[in-house]
Order: sequence, then C-alpha cells, then structure tokens
Amino acid sequence: MVDDNTSPTIAILGEKYLTALNSHGLMKFYKKKLSFMPRCFTCYKEEHHGFIIVLIVTTNQTLFNLS
Repeated sequence: MVDDNTSPTIAILGEKYLTALNSHGLMKFYKKKLSFMPRCFTCYKEEHHGFIIVLIVTTNQTLFNLS
C-alpha cells in the first residue's frame, strides 16, 4: 500500500498481471500480461513528482522497474 495525496493505493501482483486500486476499490492502473514470472515486488511513492515506482523481482532473478 502506498499513500498518495488523495488516498492510499493498494497494489496487487498476480502471476501474469499488476494492478492498483484506490481506497474505494476503483482501479488506478492495470498492467495486463506481464512478459515474465514475478516472484515478489515492492512499491513506493516518488517524493518530488508523486508517481508510484514498482520494483518486481522475477523467478530468474531479474529486477524490473515499472514507473
């Protein structure tokens, strides 16, 4: 979960997708059909510009930055 200026963002990582919801359950973004198998992820808000940075580690030990 990442707090932005208006409401918290809840990020959800599935086997083939990444999505984010606001605190009311409305979709903020959806990344369909990841081209890799994710193992774990973390996300945080970039302080100066306010966008969300998502880091995903894959099963073959690669780090992806989705911002």
